[in-house]
Amino acid sequence: SDLMATQSVAAIPFIVAASELLALIPREVYELFAPIAAIKAVSLPMQVPPVVVHEYWHPRMAGDPANQFFRDFVYRVASE
Repeated sequence: SDLMATQSVAAIPFIVAASELLALIPREVYELFAPIAAIKAVSLPMQVPPVVVHEYWHPRMAGDPANQFFRDFVYRVASE
């Protein structure tokens, strides 16, 4: 079996479109890239468990206002 890894979620639709690979991506990512990448959505025959996201930072950054802003922003976006 073929496996591929990328650090860019934006690359996934184009990798799939240019290969015989498939990918599990959030519906929002599919809807964003479907008009510009030759991809199609199919339903899975099973439930996919939710993705759990953890944030980590160095203790000295706990009180940094910019770091707090970014942590809060990531939390809000991920909670939508």
